[in-house]
Amino acid sequence: MDRRNFLKLMLFLPSLSFAKKVKRSKNLKLYNLHTKEKLIVKDTSKESLQKVSHFLRDYRTNEVIDIDKELVELLFELYHKTSKFGYMSVISGYRSPTTNEYLRKHTDGVSKNSMHTKGKAVDIFLGTEKKVKQFAKVAKKLRKGGVGEYYTHKFVHVDTGRVRHWNDKKA
Repeated sequence: MDRRNFLKLMLFLPSLSFAKKVKRSKNLKLYNLHTKEKLIVKDTSKESLQKVSHFLRDYRTNEVIDIDKELVELLFELYHKTSKFGYMSVISGYRSPTTNEYLRKHTDGVSKNSMHTKGKAVDIFLGTEKKVKQFAKVAKKLRKGGVGEYYTHKFVHVDTGRVRHWNDKKA
């Protein structure tokens, strides 16, 4: 085979498929620890965003608001960078102002102007301090909003507000 034909063959080969490509799941799988509901969404279409908004509703009052599309996109990104394609466990999504005020009076670390009340925050339960640290590291590296590490209760808060981070460890 001469050089010219060899080069033609090399240009042609990449278009052939010799191995079956493995398609990675593009789904986002969520599990709500309070309602025990599961949700699988494939994209951020209007229909999917409505499903996510209902899923992340204030379970105490059953109030629903539109969840920030950027937050859902962030969840997709975090899910695919951190999970093994099980379900991401949600502690808290949207919180009505009434719920937020109640939590402020009865628990520590709840902001008066919480991003949860704007549909721009989610708390993800991870179960171990090691997983909290790993998940938070990925979230902080993305620089797409706030990241709170809560080692006492083993969850990470993510939001689409300004870039900042904090934790509940005593200095």
